[in-house]
Amino acid sequence: MLNISINGRFLSQKMTGQQRFSAELVAGLDRWLDRHPEVRGDVRVQLLAPPDAPLPADLAHITGRHVGSLSGHAWDQFDLPRHALGEVLVSLCGTGPIAHPRHVIAIHDAAPFANPQNFTAKFRMAYSVMVPLLAKAARRVITVSEFSKRELAHYCRVREDKFDVIGNGGDHILRPSSDASVLQEYGLVGKRYVFALGSISVNKNFGLVVEAFNRLGRSDLTLAVGGGQNASVFANAELAESADLVRLGYISDGALRALYENALCFVLPSLYEGFGIPPVEAMLCGCPVIVSSAAALVETCGNGALVCDPHRADELAAHIAALADDGQLRQQMRERGLARGRQFTWDGWSERLISLLLHHFAPRSATATFGHAA
Repeated sequence: MLNISINGRFLSQKMTGQQRFSAELVAGLDRWLDRHPEVRGDVRVQLLAPPDAPLPADLAHITGRHVGSLSGHAWDQFDLPRHALGEVLVSLCGTGPIAHPRHVIAIHDAAPFANPQNFTAKFRMAYSVMVPLLAKAARRVITVSEFSKRELAHYCRVREDKFDVIGNGGDHILRPSSDASVLQEYGLVGKRYVFALGSISVNKNFGLVVEAFNRLGRSDLTLAVGGGQNASVFANAELAESADLVRLGYISDGALRALYENALCFVLPSLYEGFGIPPVEAMLCGCPVIVSSAAALVETCGNGALVCDPHRADELAAHIAALADDGQLRQQMRERGLARGRQFTWDGWSERLISLLLHHFAPRSATATFGHAA
């Protein structure tokens, strides 16, 4: 019997990239168990959550339950390991107990080490202490790309062979119906717009997008920017009179799909990324993509995106102009993007996760049977 407990602390947190990663992999594992009834008697998966966290109601084969009485990091360190004792414990959202003998921890990127100036001093200090401790104490470490694996191994002083790569999917963007009302709401119907998306961060490099638009000087193009508080990112940036900026704010998944589907292109000129989910979403929606030459973005997007130097606005402007003026290039990038995006599915990564858990933790006598099912 392989008993797996999943750290459900993410259920009590706001949905961002790491929480999506956790929720999608849990749902994917549940679907894997549904497809493999022959091993359900030998693989048991439970989701352990803090007392204040809502439990998912749509899991058929993974049991969710509240444990302990604490919350936050205290729950991680004291309640969770006690209730997962003797089991394989999988923490998918970047935090977990230091003291658990069969712990698998997901650490998503090394950004606070590589770009400390983008984070508060308090966060940097906590990250610099906790993350290396977790990486050293865990039996295995999951991360989202080969680039992040190299970075984390370096900064945490942990061997690369302790890491397994489990990336992100993008196919969640195809689940909701496309909500084209967002185009009407923000005056984008009939406009040729370049779409950018992200939260406030120097790392997202939106200043380069503004500079590229100023260099283009084209009245036929609009810049549409989505994300929680992106208006303040542009507060001190001036666009040329010929350019048009639309601030979208928070966007639902259905509206996001419509924005990707109708955009001239999607741009993400980040200075640093651990993976890059939005380009994959865009590619799956048939939207041509331009990313920076940040190593993880190149690794994720392959030949499915055009690439620019994140410090050269002229390169980004040239790529935007090329896509605006060359219909054949737009079609080529749509086709390449779709082919590349289809390689990143949550079911595919969930199957890889269960295969790794079976490989590292299943009893030797059951490995052959489990491996065949995985």
